[in-house]
Amino acid sequence: MAKKLMLLALSVAALAAFVVPASASADHYFHNGGAIPGGHIVETYSGTVQYTTHEPAPVIGVHCATSAVEVTIETESAQVISFAGLGCTGVDGFSECTVNTAGVPGLAIGLEAPWPISVASGSLEIENLFIFNEFEEGCQLGETSVPALFFEGTVTATPTVAGNLGQLTLSGTLNSPVGPFLTVSGTLTQQNPSTELTFE
Repeated sequence: MAKKLMLLALSVAALAAFVVPASASADHYFHNGGAIPGGHIVETYSGTVQYTTHEPAPVIGVHCATSAVEVTIETESAQVISFAGLGCTGVDGFSECTVNTAGVPGLAIGLEAPWPISVASGSLEIENLFIFNEFEEGCQLGETSVPALFFEGTVTATPTVAGNLGQLTLSGTLNSPVGPFLTVSGTLTQQNPSTELTFE
């Protein structure tokens, strides 16, 4: 009996050794080196964002001179709650197209914000990001009329300074009905530089 109890105790200890590190690996965010005030803040970012597809030809894309992105940050989690592209134009195969809206449509289709953010190898991953572009009448790709396009996928945001949320470079691929993938690029900068936000 004593032998069985000892084996049980060893099994529990072994299980605890696996469980404890898992909780220690949770994402953590900091405000000016300390705790997030009130446990919850909203930060605004802006910068240029571009999406371009390379297959099939012709190359098409959308360039947004200014993109406004809002992010909520808590002690152990973060998420993008809104995205809006401003001053957006069609590029390459869409150079003759005028972009009316760029962001998220007011439709309940299950892809709207918020989009969770997770820490991965020193960068941030924005999961299932969904962006919608609507074009003015007359936008065409070859002989096909294109009233709107949407893109969805996971985007990586890499900090310029390790562990700091002040400036982020975007990269990754988004799915689009016009091609097998769409590449996303751009840079977003925190609009309140007096607040230092860091993560680990």
